[in-house]
Amino acid sequence: MLALSKGMIAALRFGRNLIAARILLPEDFGIGATFAMLTAFMEMTSNLGQSRQIVQNQRGDSPEWQEMTHAVSAYRGVILAAGTFLLAPIFARIFGLPEATWAFRSLSLLPLLNGLFHSDCYRFQRKMRFGRQVSVDLIPAFVLTILVYPICIWRKDYSALLVLSLLHELIRVAMSHVVSERPYRIRWHRDYFSVFCKFGWPLLLNGILLFGVLQGDRFVIGVHYGMESLGVYSVALLLAMSPIMMLASVHGQLVLPKLSRAQDDPKQYHRIYRLSEKGTAVIAICFAVSLTICGPWLIAALYGPKYASGGTLLMVLAPMLAIRLMRASQSIATLAVGDTKHQLICNMVRSTELILAIVVVVADWGIVWIALGSLIGELAAYLLGVCRMDSKSLATAKPSLKLIGIFATTIAISWIPFFSGIQLDAYSIPVSVMTLAVLFLILGKINSDFRNFSRDLSTILGLREAPLLGNN
Repeated sequence: MLALSKGMIAALRFGRNLIAARILLPEDFGIGATFAMLTAFMEMTSNLGQSRQIVQNQRGDSPEWQEMTHAVSAYRGVILAAGTFLLAPIFARIFGLPEATWAFRSLSLLPLLNGLFHSDCYRFQRKMRFGRQVSVDLIPAFVLTILVYPICIWRKDYSALLVLSLLHELIRVAMSHVVSERPYRIRWHRDYFSVFCKFGWPLLLNGILLFGVLQGDRFVIGVHYGMESLGVYSVALLLAMSPIMMLASVHGQLVLPKLSRAQDDPKQYHRIYRLSEKGTAVIAICFAVSLTICGPWLIAALYGPKYASGGTLLMVLAPMLAIRLMRASQSIATLAVGDTKHQLICNMVRSTELILAIVVVVADWGIVWIALGSLIGELAAYLLGVCRMDSKSLATAKPSLKLIGIFATTIAISWIPFFSGIQLDAYSIPVSVMTLAVLFLILGKINSDFRNFSRDLSTILGLREAPLLGNN
């Protein structure tokens, strides 16, 4: 159910972006990306992980904890709204868009709405009940996909993207109240606040770093190369990011409750983590190879010639996002034992990509090299995470290093046609399928980590009663 719903949401998001990109100019799409940057800046720099604490904390199911969660979210929404309104003129000037100041200020409505979100759908996840969360996420996505064409035709500029963002948040918050069981109450519990802060302060600092990780490249491109280049880069990034966001969301919601329950059973915890890691590695390889081979042809076919230059970017961005998906296993595993510092430490290394981006701008090498810097930073963060989990005795490093070695080999193979000057065009898809088939045939023969994978997966999900097999 999670995979199907998240897949539908990703498909609907992709459809909206495709329709908007076809109607709007790359410059308008680039301005829309700056809206996302301002929203992300305010969101990521104030995140205490309230929704995750409901799932992870043993008291998360209590009404008092939920009241405190609502109080923190509401106060946070008011503060963010004021901050967004005040920072709007500064953002507009940074990107050379003084005429769009009103639009940046209008974004202050988003955190106000989000602060009224009902957390019951997160509470249900403690018992692996995801149906109401699916409704909260899927219905707004479906409604907006219906409205995107008339709104873009009506506005015909970047303001259409602003209207869509506000409508999405309004419908999402309304749905959270519709599906809830408990009444919405706000109450401050002083004793709980220290627990919130202890869990959340590393996430808060991590959010600041994560803004640099997720938005830093687009910020540099928007400031130095202009809105048109930012629009092309954003289209390529969104095309690759949509399935990754879907997969990471399914993975986190499914695995976090299981790992949280097993945090006092090292053997079970280790086995669940290894299964999680192997699953994300398989998906990452399929995703990266497919988009690397098909990307240049796919982006030109979908978005048209005005975005065709994004094809080369996609060949670098796809492997980068695939590694980010593999890192998600580490983040969820450490979060399950209450270690919120792991993401912070790894993203400190990941944020060095900003230094590489500045070097690229000074040397004027082009935006492809900015994307390559993101790939290098993501790989460095993954390796640091492997070493840190090994030092904490949460997982041994050798299997993880083997997985990243296999991943790097497959990416090197999939880059061969591009560097050889071969134009695959419409033949990209069968070539991609054949490449993956050969790679996994070899993988299944030489790598014992992937044997009995489906059996272990069924056991973890509770579909089989047999004990988990193997020590990997």
